[in-house]
Amino acid sequence: MQDAHARLEADIAALEELPVFVAYNANVDAIVRVDEELESVLERPSDPGSELPASPLASKRELAAAIAHTMAAGRGDEFAMTDAFAATLESELEPDSQQMGGQAGIIRNQGEYLRL
Repeated sequence: MQDAHARLEADIAALEELPVFVAYNANVDAIVRVDEELESVLERPSDPGSELPASPLASKRELAAAIAHTMAAGRGDEFAMTDAFAATLESELEPDSQQMGGQAGIIRNQGEYLRL
């Protein structure tokens, strides 16, 4: 254990004077507020949260089921969707706002929260 700790200390010391580049995944989250018009086309599942939605998502009904499932479970989640359904959403839904997502977005949001 001492040898491993000594190696770790030596490795850290060797890196301290080097410029370091750290990369994280990033994506742009398009935020769409669900208003009455949008809600009217999202068919609500009869028992939200009872079963996992289909994957990949291929319809607005499956999207509504996925949203209801994550809300009922009390956590966020990610679901794949078919290319055709993604194209449909992009053509029909204009984002209300966009923000950085992925790990880079999390780090950015925390930096803003901590006023860094």
